[in-house]
Order: sequence, then structure tokens, then C-alpha cells
Amino acid sequence: SSDDWYNDAVSTLANAGVLTGFPDGTFRPNETLTRSQLVSIVASFTGLLEGESTFSDVAGHWAYKAIVTAELNSWVGGYPDGTFRPDKGLTRAECVAILNRFLGRRLQDAEGMLEGMSTISDNADPNAWYYLDIQEALNAHEHEKSEDGSEIWTKLN
Repeated sequence: SSDDWYNDAVSTLANAGVLTGFPDGTFRPNETLTRSQLVSIVASFTGLLEGESTFSDVAGHWAYKAIVTAELNSWVGGYPDGTFRPDKGLTRAECVAILNRFLGRRLQDAEGMLEGMSTISDNADPNAWYYLDIQEALNAHEHEKSEDGSEIWTKLN
């Protein structure tokens, strides 16, 4: 409906060809976004790449080319068992990690951050796989790029 809070964003992205919705013409805004749906959205901004996936569970999937594109661009990692789990609901941490990688926002380690940064209570373990990604997204900052392409923060905004 044109009265829905998300209508402008969804309509804009649909008109740009980024979102296509489901085959029955619905958008389903209250359903959980899946890993394959997010990589399809992100890949639509860059174009699809040709190649083969190393994930054991994506052959024949409707989003195969988007998954390959995300994998070849290092936007996604799989699970330890070699799967991607394309129809698994996306966690907030996975979403942030994929978007950070797509946008080229990457901290190599905690030494690249600054004292006084914002923190949240459920991102307190610096050894968690998502810790740096959440901190990167949580804190507005200026930065320099190191030789490996990761960020070194220079100023919090």
C-alpha cells in the first residue's frame, strides 16, 4: 500500500530493478530476509559475475549467480561445513558483515579503532567473528586505508 512506511524505499528500488519481489507479485516485508535475498539485492548494484561457487548447497538455487558474485567479491563467507545456507534467515551480524564488505568498510583488527567509540552491550566480545563488523557500522568515523585495504580510524564523528 502507498501508506506503508516502507513504500517509498521499496518502490524506488523496484523501479530501479533492484527489488523484484516474489513471483506472485508480493513483497512480504514482514518475512525474515534470507542470505540469498540480501546477496541478490547487493549484487544488483554491481552486476552478476560468471563463475562457480565453492559452497556445497547452492547449485540450482534461484540466486546462484548472485551468490557466486558475493563469493567472488568476498562479501560472504560460508559456514565451517562448506555450506552457504541460502534460505537461512539472515542475522543482523551477517547483514552488517555483508554490507560492510560490499561497501569496502573493513577493520583488520581492534587496533584500527579509537577510544571513546560507541559500543553496545551485545557486542562486547572482541573475539566474536562479528565484533569488528558491528563496531565498523556502529561508529561514524573518518579513516585512512592501510596497505591491505583495511581501515584505520582517524576521527570519530
